Amino acid sequence: MEAPHTDLADGPPSGAELDASVLRGLGSLVQAGPGWLDRLLVDAARFGIIVLLVALAAGCWVRVRHTERGARAAGAMGALLWAPVAAGIAFAVNAPIKGFVRRERPAAADVAGVDPLLPSGGWSFVSDHAAVAAALAVAVFIAHRGFGTVALGLALLEGVLRVGMEVHYPTDVVGGFALGAATALLLGPVAMGRLSWLVRRLGLVPDAEPDRTQPGPPAWAADARADDDLAA
Repeated sequence: MEAPHTDLADGPPSGAELDASVLRGLGSLVQAGPGWLDRLLVDAARFGIIVLLVALAAGCWVRVRHTERGARAAGAMGALLWAPVAAGIAFAVNAPIKGFVRRERPAAADVAGVDPLLPSGGWSFVSDHAAVAAALAVAVFIAHRGFGTVALGLALLEGVLRVGMEVHYPTDVVGGFALGAATALLLGPVAMGRLSWLVRRLGLVPDAEPDRTQPGPPAWAADARADDDLAA
């Protein structure tokens, strides 16, 4: 009797097959909700999360100015100024990458079972949205761990939604995360140093608080100084 055919007999799926399989599975999950939820997720995937990340960076700036002083404030503010610059650089660097790889979008490649909710054009690898979100999130995390953790969560959500809308393969998003994070981290030290100097130069950094850990002069020294002043 002939053995029944199974997928395991053909060996593990190829990278492209696995990519498409995850795409279809996540797309089915994200698009399983009611119509109003689909519209909300489409708006979030298009620009909503990026706007939230920028607003989060602005909120972090206000928090830093009210809670940090001196060098700590300058470093955090430099990182927050670096966030949109890093995002812009990642976006610009991605243009030639897309043109070199020239990977078609899932719908354009006629991937079976794909029905994107979000209209899109251009090449697929790597995801611009994922790269910009990762650059913003990493820079905010450098500035403030609390705000940065929220930012990283939003960036991850952006990537999930881009796949869930079926406009990107999972590897497009992973590549975007890698590009954005690398831009923020590798170029960050020099850029943030310059920007920290700039915020100090512009007088945007709150003055350092006096060091209360160092003891002041003893009382007898103050009394002796007062006596000298009277004698003079």
